[in-house]
Amino acid sequence: MKQNNKSLLKLIIIYLIYFSYTTVFSYSLKVFGISNEVVLIFISDLLFLIGISYLYKDTLKECFNKFIKVNSKKGLFILKWVAILFGINMLGGIITELLFPNLLEDGNTSVIYSIADNSTLYIVFKALIFAPIAESLVYQKSIREVIKNNTLFIIVSSLIYALINIMYTDITMLTIIDMISYFVFSSILSYIYVKNDENIIYSMIIKFFYNLIPLILMIMSIGV
Repeated sequence: MKQNNKSLLKLIIIYLIYFSYTTVFSYSLKVFGISNEVVLIFISDLLFLIGISYLYKDTLKECFNKFIKVNSKKGLFILKWVAILFGINMLGGIITELLFPNLLEDGNTSVIYSIADNSTLYIVFKALIFAPIAESLVYQKSIREVIKNNTLFIIVSSLIYALINIMYTDITMLTIIDMISYFVFSSILSYIYVKNDENIIYSMIIKFFYNLIPLILMIMSIGV
């Protein structure tokens, strides 16, 4: 019971920091004369990434060593799930387009494109380093320490991921569709995490490659 309470307290602290670190770090950095918004966010994300990685350094080291020792089929396993995620995403996009052809681009996508226009380096960092590592630790590892039941863990972690990703947008039909999409995406990653002996490296690498191709297309489309 004491261990569970400790894990719950740890989870609460992680999420309090997760929700506030950008504001806290940005304010602190402004004291040193740093005022560029992208630079402030970049440094804030980097500091959080370093902190959460250090907190789970032993887990990361253990999972990485286990991942390396797994047979060569792990590459095919990763490619299979990346393809599945792309397939589900494309199917969802087609269904959405058929049912709601007049829906506009969501707010998160607009923000990403805006940031990418100003800083390719930051968007690469965010998509290929921060999201795979920090988000996997926040939405999977930290929650798993508290919720041991597999089904409940997948539902709760995915619901939290989905809600946080739409919490700063207006509630519209597109928002609801986005929430479902985020939930399904996170459910698959959490399922992979559970079924592979809670090795967080799998979901990190799958998320890396899942983000890589759209990122390349995005950078090409904005003419960087």
